[in-house]
Amino acid sequence: MSAPLALELYHLIIQYVHDQADLRALALCCLAFRDEAQRYLFRDIVPDSYDQRTKLISTINGAPLRFGRLVHKLQIRDGLVSNPDDPLVSKPLSLALHAMYNLKHLELYLWRPSTVLQRCTFSLRILVWHAMNGPEVSFLLRNFLPTQNHIKSLEIIHWEEFDAMEVPTNLCPDLDSLGVNDSRLVSILLPEARLISHFQWHGIYTPGTLTIRQLNHLESFKFYIAHSDSNTSFTQHMTSLIYLELEINVGSPPNLLPKILFLRNLPQLQVLILQTNYSYPNKWGDTYNPKFSVAFQRAFELCPSLKYIDVQEDRTGLKFDRIARPTVGIDGDLIWKKLVSVHADEVREWRL
Repeated sequence: MSAPLALELYHLIIQYVHDQADLRALALCCLAFRDEAQRYLFRDIVPDSYDQRTKLISTINGAPLRFGRLVHKLQIRDGLVSNPDDPLVSKPLSLALHAMYNLKHLELYLWRPSTVLQRCTFSLRILVWHAMNGPEVSFLLRNFLPTQNHIKSLEIIHWEEFDAMEVPTNLCPDLDSLGVNDSRLVSILLPEARLISHFQWHGIYTPGTLTIRQLNHLESFKFYIAHSDSNTSFTQHMTSLIYLELEINVGSPPNLLPKILFLRNLPQLQVLILQTNYSYPNKWGDTYNPKFSVAFQRAFELCPSLKYIDVQEDRTGLKFDRIARPTVGIDGDLIWKKLVSVHADEVREWRL
């Protein structure tokens, strides 16, 4: 029998395997490969479907001491398929979260009961929770966030009123990125106009709770423009901004032009990200469409420091077209470079 490989070699081999099917196959070869492959397979859990999520949670709960410690990131986007108040729905996720004591990055989309976070012992760096109701927000502020002193990126989207009584005033001392749709959360999470580098405003109206000093300090910002006459005067204070993400209600290509005139206020801007609630197949990223080319050209003219524009490619919001600054040809015409397709995770990696 040949001598076994050194454990370091198993680790090096696994590092070069990126396909999950190949990792699962290697896990069946021997115990050493199994341990290394599972460490990669369970590190970042981002299920594609409800069924896949159910199987993963069931696997972790089947051997919590073995698998729970391996999970560093968990993202759940699919909704619950039955009564969310039913303990049979929330209990499996709650048990799995209890086992994930090394979890650093948690994203929950659509409604989940706050009970899933009760008695969890992990220390998060990133928390994203969308579609919360009022009691869930209150629990988060009063009970969960006080236990999370190392969160650097926090995003809370809710659609109901919440009770802000008895909320601690020193939540998330390491916070540097905040995304909310409620100005009250800005006051609660950024007391005394605390400075952060990244801010995403998910409300419809222009954010009015950030001070001039806070705006001046921001390196990245996201907001929604519903009308061409939306107030964007606050952007004149964003002299340090590098990344700007715009969600625009644009009815037709010409309507884009008047909505981006404020770009002249941003002397340091390098990246512009454009999203729309509408779907324009082969138009948003089509450099041969003269109407959109004019809008993109105008954006580069207004902002000489702008390096490229990432434009939402489809309704899912997961794919973007990257448009680089055009060059001027010998005849004076603009030459647009070939589009590069970019995944949303790469587009927004500066947030985290």
